[in-house]
Order: sequence, then C-alpha cells, then structure tokens
Amino acid sequence: MNAAYLQARRSGLAAVPMLSISLQGKHALDLGFRRWAPESIALPSGGSIGLVPPGGFERITFGCGIKQNVLGTVETSVRVNDPLNLLRLQLDAYDPRGSAAAIDWVVPDLVDNDWERIFTGILADWTFKGDDVDLRLKTDEASLQAAVPKPIFNKSVWGTATDPSIWATSQPLVMGIHDNFAVTARGMLTAINVRYDDNLGHWWCGSLGRLRLVKRVYFDGTEQPETSVWTTRRGVYGGVMQTFIVVTSAFRPDKDAVVTFDCEGPSDDGDEAGPALLNPILQLRTVLEQYVFRDRPAQLWDLTPISLIDDTSWDAAANYFDLFEYESAIRIGGDRDRPTGMDVVQSFLDSYPWVRIFWLPSGALGICIINPNDADPSSDWVRVDVTTKPEDFVYEPGDRKEIFTHVEHPYMYSVAEQKFMAMIEAHDVAAAAEKLKVSIANRWSQGRFTNF
Repeated sequence: MNAAYLQARRSGLAAVPMLSISLQGKHALDLGFRRWAPESIALPSGGSIGLVPPGGFERITFGCGIKQNVLGTVETSVRVNDPLNLLRLQLDAYDPRGSAAAIDWVVPDLVDNDWERIFTGILADWTFKGDDVDLRLKTDEASLQAAVPKPIFNKSVWGTATDPSIWATSQPLVMGIHDNFAVTARGMLTAINVRYDDNLGHWWCGSLGRLRLVKRVYFDGTEQPETSVWTTRRGVYGGVMQTFIVVTSAFRPDKDAVVTFDCEGPSDDGDEAGPALLNPILQLRTVLEQYVFRDRPAQLWDLTPISLIDDTSWDAAANYFDLFEYESAIRIGGDRDRPTGMDVVQSFLDSYPWVRIFWLPSGALGICIINPNDADPSSDWVRVDVTTKPEDFVYEPGDRKEIFTHVEHPYMYSVAEQKFMAMIEAHDVAAAAEKLKVSIANRWSQGRFTNF
C-alpha cells in the first residue's frame, strides 16, 4: 500500500473501487479511455465516469493453493451501466478484446499514481444484460501462451540441413552445465545439423545465445578432438545469436550420424565471460525475461528490470536456492514439440512441488517457497482456499493417504540419452503398514555428477 493512499485513508478520506480500460479495437484502433465507479466522483485529472450498479464488482482472488501447483489465471467481472448502448456498439463493432484494464481503490483527492491497485489485466470478454454490460477481465497471459523460444529454424537460412523436418521448429536454448563424461561419456546434449555443404560448411547448432564453453563433441558416441576436427562459433544468423559446432570438411561425420556434446551455458548476462548461470530460479526468470516477455535477443541479454516480474519475491526465492546450492541444467526447444511459456513454467513447478508462482494485483508474476522449517512465514500468498475445497482438508484419525512411504526423485536428465541419468530414493517411513510411493521427476536439476 503506497504512502499517500495510506495517509489519506487514515485521515478519514473515503475510497471507492474504479475500473479503467483503454479500449483498443482491431488494427490498433484507439476507442478511448473509459472509467466506471459505483458513484459519480470528480478526479483531479478530469474526465467522465460511468456507473457500476450495486454489487457490480466481483470478488478477486489472488494467491495460490496448497495442493494444485499450477500458475492459475486470475479472473474477475465488473458490471457497468450502459443505458444508451454506446459501449455495446463499440464492443460489437470493434471487438476490443485484449484491451488493458485495471481496478483501483480510488481516493478522489489523490492523483492516479497514488491510488491502490487491486487488479491489472486485460478485457477478455463481455455479456450484455439489458442496460448493463458484464465486462470479463483476466490477467494478461498472451506472452506465456506463445511458443518459447520464439526463433525457429528457417529453410531460407538453413536450407542445407541434413534433416528437413527441423524447419519451422524451435531452436534450442541451453542453460547450465551439461556434462555426461562421468556417466556414459557419450555427450549430454544432441546437436542439430543446420549446414551440410562442402562450400558453406558443416555446422551443428548447440544453442541460442552464447554458450560459455563447448567442452566435448562426440560422433556416434566417439569423442572428437577439438581444433583439428571441430571448433566453436558464436554469431548472429537469421537475426538471433547462436552457438554452433563447426566441423572441418576432412573429418565431417556421415549425414545420419548423431552429434552430441557437453557444454557450459551462458553466464548471468548472456555472455561467455564469468561462471555459468546455475540457479534454477534465475534460469527460469531469465527465460521469462529474455525469451517470453521480450523479443528474442540478438546479442547479450537485456538486464533492464521488467514490470512483469516481481523483483522482491524472485530475489528471495533465488537466495533460498543459492543457500542450499541448487543447480539446474536445462534445454528448452530443439525438438518437434514447441513448448509455450506456460509449459516452461509448469515444467518448473512439476520439478519443484514446494514452489508456487502466481499473479499479483500489479499484473506481475510473484513466486514463493513453501518451507516446512519456517515457523513464521512472511508471505500470505499461499492460501488453502484458492484452489482447494474446504472438505479436502478434513482430517480423520488413522487416515494416511497424505503420507508417502517411498519417494523417488529422478534427476540429471540427458537430452541425448532421452532419460534421467540418476535417481534418489527415500524410505524414511517404509515400515508403515500401507505402502504408498510417489515419484517426482526433476527436469530442472543438475546436469553433471559433481558440483565442483
């Protein structure tokens, strides 16, 4: 709660809820800025205000539940009065879905920046109710519904690739340290051929961005010497920065050979200088900031803060992961399936069931950790009444359906091997009469056997 609003409320000034929408029709047609409130009020900025009938503001529920670990959509509805059908005509004629919308607690004497924001999102849909219109609002998830990474393999750029089926598929994005030498010594990642031509060269794509280091390269499981057989090339091709494995013509493998490699991903600014970025929280944040909420970077990452990420909660979660030295090695894209930003977020939540990601009233994404050792949690965003029905928490003596006797935790996923290379098992309560096993696969886990 901002200081000016808090001071005004403590001084006895009343506040009213207000809906604001910047209506924008097809082809970016500006339909005007509209506001509605339960009563007619005068604002310092001026402008007319439509009316919201009694009970017109639907309850808004933020936060996340205990059992269902998903990034849920925050939705609400506001009924506004439209006696002359002017709004109806605009909605019918111009279809302004996606227009920016916000709901604030407003003290009329304060300027807009001092109001208390309680919802930020977009106009999703509407329903006509006589002289009223029900405006359906939701959080803006358009970026998360798009494919990530955005860059694809274009035929016009990579027309000599050995496998034409890569065209129109997402290019791979690699982060963290992937090192299979201590396990099978066959390479942790699969490289994708993009050029196979005696004149243009023989290139395999390792990742978008600038990999810090390509450590080893294998042809059909056999390690190849660096310099004499292969070199690393970084550059902008097709409008995006990429890292390639370039093979000399004299030692090129057959067209159907499988080329795999071990590598270290970029540092925390997208460069090859400095240690590889390993923190899973920071990796996910980087994917969101650089490849979901922003256009594809051509060079280094843009480290300017972004309003769609809540810095305070993400910094706290990253510090927690640093404290316990969590490490991740992840590859996104690079196959026939094009994951969306929401798919990437969900894969992280599936890997860490005790982490929650949720929308805030500001329209930003927040994150928190359910820490069983925290006797005095500071966050009130984890709520049992958001996605879980009250009857699901009825306790009956002797009920053990929430107690697992065995826990499996597959980790260290290898793209080249298409499987997890290691697994931890726990049997702390294996003596219980009823056996119940749970398996939690972690795709956002380390990609090497050692942490040193």
